[in-house]
Amino acid sequence: MKWKYNLLWQFLACGCFCFSSGHAETEWQVKTESVGVVVDNLSNSPPFWEYHQSIIVRHGDRVYVTIMETLEAGFSSFQKQWTLYERTEDGWQKRYSSLPNQRLNQPPLLLADRQNTLHVFAWPEGVLTHFMFDMTEGLFNPAVGSPEPGFTEFWPWLGGSINASGDILTVIVTAGDPRLHYLFREATTQAWTPGTVLTFPDRLESPTGFDRHTFPFVIMNGREVHIFSAQDIEDPVKIAEGASYTFSSRRLDYYYSPDILKEPFQTVPVANIENTRGWLHNDDMLLDRSGTIHILYWIQRIQSDFDTNLAQMHAFGPPGGPLTHVEIGRPGQFTEGRLWEAPDSTLYVVLPRWEDLYLAPLDKDGGLAKPAEALGIAPGLWGTLFAGQRIFLAPARASVGGAPVLEGLYRTPLEPGKIEVRYFRVDFPNLTMTSLVGDFDNNGKVDFADFLGFASHFGRMRGASNFDSGFDLNNDGQVNFPDFLSFASHFGQSK
Repeated sequence: MKWKYNLLWQFLACGCFCFSSGHAETEWQVKTESVGVVVDNLSNSPPFWEYHQSIIVRHGDRVYVTIMETLEAGFSSFQKQWTLYERTEDGWQKRYSSLPNQRLNQPPLLLADRQNTLHVFAWPEGVLTHFMFDMTEGLFNPAVGSPEPGFTEFWPWLGGSINASGDILTVIVTAGDPRLHYLFREATTQAWTPGTVLTFPDRLESPTGFDRHTFPFVIMNGREVHIFSAQDIEDPVKIAEGASYTFSSRRLDYYYSPDILKEPFQTVPVANIENTRGWLHNDDMLLDRSGTIHILYWIQRIQSDFDTNLAQMHAFGPPGGPLTHVEIGRPGQFTEGRLWEAPDSTLYVVLPRWEDLYLAPLDKDGGLAKPAEALGIAPGLWGTLFAGQRIFLAPARASVGGAPVLEGLYRTPLEPGKIEVRYFRVDFPNLTMTSLVGDFDNNGKVDFADFLGFASHFGRMRGASNFDSGFDLNNDGQVNFPDFLSFASHFGQSK
């Protein structure tokens, strides 16, 4: 193996580098498409609802979506099958549906690796199950297994991420277990390593029994891990009052480990409004190319009273904190925003309202660089755009290829009992959308770490189990000297 490193490095050392950069403008073009129509039997579970999940991912030119579809009438709340869709030149095609007789209460988690495998994690009949689809062979017959140790839970919360090497991390919360679990899957050995992020403290006054946090956003960068979750406990005061919804969320926490297999997690408080009648909501998390962590959340002074909404909040800082907190917009103007980093590293926030989606770049101080502008995808009637004020973006944390395109899902009501799932994409004509060739670890620069990754794959050919198409830069089916010349021409480049 050493000859490959030595020969390639000596050639690379002669140095012939070129640089390029993009520039973002605030002009954009918006396209929307119908993914499909699903039946809603008023079961309290729309096609997608757990807002921390990655249910749309991009892999090269392909886009995949997972949604839940209602079973026949008579099934109780949260009992649905899930379906995998693929975007094609002929529109959205249904590629796979789970068995209709298996209960499911949580939307699947969707991840894409460099080896052309689409990973879907779902809970049919309450069993954590791993579906692996070969994107080169078709999406109809997945390999199916369960991570070890297995989890069985009808009320789970699952978040996940994939890093540039293809390692997978899932973070799991179950209803009766006071631990925040993780399962780490190493890409080369495909072995699962279990562990515990933390054990939640007791909360004996609550029927929950402990200070449970759920809806975990998860980002894994190398072995560095970020988790952002929301408190989710049964509230004895609400129970005594006979409230129809008895859960409370009055604390948001961010957990950070510089190496999940070696270093313990530290807890960084994001917001705490205990001893009030308020409500907190964790909206999104993004790790930008410079290594800064970004968190979105919002506060309601009185739960369910939307007139008491405060402004959308943006917290940001180095991994592990400290975090700076900045308001986005006016109090009550926006909630449940999402973050996207453009190829030129401009950070955008997508802000849903009932009548439209709004978009704005953020400045270096964390606030709006300019007023948010409507994307213009509303059908023209107030309140008819969204069946719920929630959207899902294709996040960088869910695909080895990142998120080079601003795209996502929303849902809109049709006639009673039906909901349409729609896709939107925002293109920036004045933005250079080319990715940084040779930046295999997606850290914003082509450096020695990328060289080591390339050298380790040099000589591999399509069809081999260890072939990684991400290193085949000219798509000729092998990682060879022409690929190295392309890599060498970009060595030293950064964004």
